[in-house]
Amino acid sequence: MMTKAIKVGLGLIVVMACFYACDKDNSFPPTPYIEYEGVELIPDTAIIQLYFRDGDGDIGSLDSDGCPPYDIYFDYEEMVDGEWTPVDRDYNWCVNSLTPQGQDKTLEGDIFVSASLVSLSENQDSIRFILHLRDRAGNESNAVTTPLITP
Repeated sequence: MMTKAIKVGLGLIVVMACFYACDKDNSFPPTPYIEYEGVELIPDTAIIQLYFRDGDGDIGSLDSDGCPPYDIYFDYEEMVDGEWTPVDRDYNWCVNSLTPQGQDKTLEGDIFVSASLVSLSENQDSIRFILHLRDRAGNESNAVTTPLITP
């Protein structure tokens, strides 16, 4: 037979385990964070996969008529004779609002962005993209760099 103290102790352990299992702490800082996940090359296009998270959920444009300011910014570089050379290209990408309904506004997931590889310089050996994400409050994520892409 179990004593009353053992029964109470086991009951408390079960209750604490239930609360611990139900507590999913998805608190992230309000500044977006991104990670490079991969790239897929299809004819004339690079599809770049990014993991992202944001603590206050203010990712994406609320304006259905237009996008700027853009949400994902690209820097584009070409390797020419073994040196990375920045190239001025208009590579920016809009995201529709991802703000979740309800009280918990934290966001995390994957975003797929596409970049045209048409009309690249003829003298480049390889290319890479440097990307960052900006939320509606103007907080800018860390920058991530794709590996070498050979179109």
